[in-house]
Amino acid sequence: MSTDDSGMSAGEVHTQVKEEMGIGYTRYYEIVQKLDTIRLINLDYRAGRGRTRMVALRFSPDMVLAELG
Repeated sequence: MSTDDSGMSAGEVHTQVKEEMGIGYTRYYEIVQKLDTIRLINLDYRAGRGRTRMVALRFSPDMVLAELG
């Protein structure tokens, strides 16, 4: 999802993760918080109605995948 330059809301990411991995929102939220804590992603609240968080990678997706593989 992060390869195109459009922003990703936490809700959009959750929908995709739920379809692909079958995990619930609570577990998803825990994972997102851990990724933010170890500084792999940035979570920013979008201005406007509600508490929509925008998810942004701190590093390029290719670099992250290269380090994991």
